[in-house]
Amino acid sequence: MPSNTTVNRVLLLGNIIDEPVLVQKNNKQTLCFTLTTSEEIRKGETLLEHVEKHHIVAPGGMPENISVQKGAWVYIQGKIRTRVVFEDGVKLYKTEILATTIEVVKAVQLQL
Repeated sequence: MPSNTTVNRVLLLGNIIDEPVLVQKNNKQTLCFTLTTSEEIRKGETLLEHVEKHHIVAPGGMPENISVQKGAWVYIQGKIRTRVVFEDGVKLYKTEILATTIEVVKAVQLQL
């Protein structure tokens, strides 16, 4: 592989922890939600759970034939994107996952 070749690819399997929101900007729809992933980390004799929260952005809105909702387990493919945002005049960097594929692995069962 040439030394100037780079890869920006993310694969996540996790749980949606908030209700997905459909945002409309410049006549384009974007689906946004937060996904959590976890792993067990050993510290000495203790086993700890480490949880990461990932902000997911899916351009194009809701994928066809897929219903994503809070509590669902989904598999995401995409890339990392960091953008600059200003809050109260302070320059901040926001890192998010730009999803290219969303697959529901385990849907939420609604109780009636």
